[in-house]
Amino acid sequence: MMLLLLAPLLLLALARGVWGEREKPTFCGEVTECFTFDLICNSSDYEARLYPPSAWVSTRVNNTYTAAKTTGFWRLFRYIQGWNQLGAKIPMTSPVLTRVDQAAGETQEFTISFLLPAAWQGDPPQPTQPVVFIERFPALPTYVRSFGGWLTDANRGTHIRALMPLWGGTPGTSTAPGTTLPATTGGGRPVCCLPGVLGQSRGQCSLGRSSRENHEGATQ
Repeated sequence: MMLLLLAPLLLLALARGVWGEREKPTFCGEVTECFTFDLICNSSDYEARLYPPSAWVSTRVNNTYTAAKTTGFWRLFRYIQGWNQLGAKIPMTSPVLTRVDQAAGETQEFTISFLLPAAWQGDPPQPTQPVVFIERFPALPTYVRSFGGWLTDANRGTHIRALMPLWGGTPGTSTAPGTTLPATTGGGRPVCCLPGVLGQSRGQCSLGRSSRENHEGATQ
């Protein structure tokens, strides 16, 4: 699964336990570890999720979305294959994250990221490629829209706009997951995501409502 994010509003759902210590979710696909999350609530159109603090290995690519995903993927794949200061082979995880500035044109700067496995979250080896770097994200609440097919240059804007009313504005950046090179990145449906704010209530399924309120709203 690949995630597409909008920049200033960093999307990342928080995973409660991490990865290998829990029963592996079905959306992990073939990978041994993946980024899980706490489901706050869901509706027919979206889910409100909470993801935990996390470390990722990343690279920036200026191109179209589809071309940037491919270039970024192979840079990061070299990193986990040993192009790092320890020469360590690092297991592939899911999802792959893509962040983009929605305010830019068709060709823009994308940041592609691989989630680091639990064993490397604390002190990952530094990359040997100058264009690859390590970054860390805080825990963040997120609105997620899942859909069939692939996330592409043609449809990513449509899925992001569908979540805008929940966000309450037009962000300068956004988040969305899509699947690329599925045999390597793991299974799961593509998802489009926008970061939310805990305590901000928008709709019956909301990051601003308690779990009980969300449940009662969904059953009314």
